[in-house]
Amino acid sequence: MRALAIVVAVAAMGSSDAARFAGAYIPGGAIQTARLSSDAIAAVAERTPAFDPSWASSLLVASGDGAPVELCDRVFHASRPLPLPSGEIVVERGVAGAVVPGRVRVDELTLDAITVHGPHARAVRRIYATTGFEAHLVALAGDEIIVYLVQPGVASLRAIDWRTGRERVVVPSLAPYAHDFSADGAALLVHNRDAEHPERETIDRVDLGNGNVARVRTW
Repeated sequence: MRALAIVVAVAAMGSSDAARFAGAYIPGGAIQTARLSSDAIAAVAERTPAFDPSWASSLLVASGDGAPVELCDRVFHASRPLPLPSGEIVVERGVAGAVVPGRVRVDELTLDAITVHGPHARAVRRIYATTGFEAHLVALAGDEIIVYLVQPGVASLRAIDWRTGRERVVVPSLAPYAHDFSADGAALLVHNRDAEHPERETIDRVDLGNGNVARVRTW
């Protein structure tokens, strides 16, 4: 079984938002929401019972008084949907790779933008494709999606232009244990474990423009 990601999104989920999807996902399953407008909510919710729930979630949208509608499947477990200025919603999707004993499974990973409204609702626009353990959607910074990419033995921060798919490496190597992020203008606070001393917790401030990393706290 593929180990579940330890990454945790920063924003808190409103219980009232989650309540809009009652009955649309597995009881007790993971759900993460993002508000699209005053009456529309997107959710990544666990829909399919599976021994390995890595890609068993779906993107759902609930508008007004209507029932939730599924827009796509194969979404990463317990990930949060990321609304774009275009009206699309970005989700991390994937296909499980081969199981190799003693090694983290390497999956096919994509960032897909899903059209929500209009005659082409549910259309999928592929923004980015790679392989690894997870391509965590950290934040939207201007025209770029900040991604924490975890691959065998290494993690990195990437910036992906959501219009063109152009990739920019912000930080080529980070400890692969990050479990909290907080975007602050042109900077990102990363809560991680120390690479050399995993028993220690760290907070680093990353300049998203030049990739400079400054240690804020260690304990």
